[in-house]
Amino acid sequence: MTNELIEVTQTLHIRNEDVPWASSAPGFEFRILQAHLEDSILVQEMRAQPGVESYLHRHVTPLLAWTTEGAWGHDRQYQYVPGTYVYETPGVVHRFLNGPGVTVVLFLQGGGSGEIEILDDAGEQVAVITLAERVESYFAACETAGLPRPNILN
Repeated sequence: MTNELIEVTQTLHIRNEDVPWASSAPGFEFRILQAHLEDSILVQEMRAQPGVESYLHRHVTPLLAWTTEGAWGHDRQYQYVPGTYVYETPGVVHRFLNGPGVTVVLFLQGGGSGEIEILDDAGEQVAVITLAERVESYFAACETAGLPRPNILN
């Protein structure tokens, strides 16, 4: 086997169409394309319905986002449109605010703990969600919906 062929067989490639969407909260669906928990890597797509908002939160480590459809923001100007790259700085309190249409965003997280701290409206921490819990939540949502469990762990 040539070195080139060995490298290709060791390269992870996933067609997002082969990974099912699962509901995460009213108006939100997500699908995890890759999870490598030992290195705290998580790659997921999120699809949001018009006007939905996430809970108030902050990321412990950086989160990278790439908008592929729709318009969203951390304010009601909805400046993150297709082709927009967003770097969410660790520790900044925010929420996802979706614009008037369906939005699809690719999120990438790597390194560090990957935790998300959930806050109440007063800014007090009420929960922490780990990368492993996000993966388990996705698997549970797939099972509840009768969807196949995708092979996303490596």
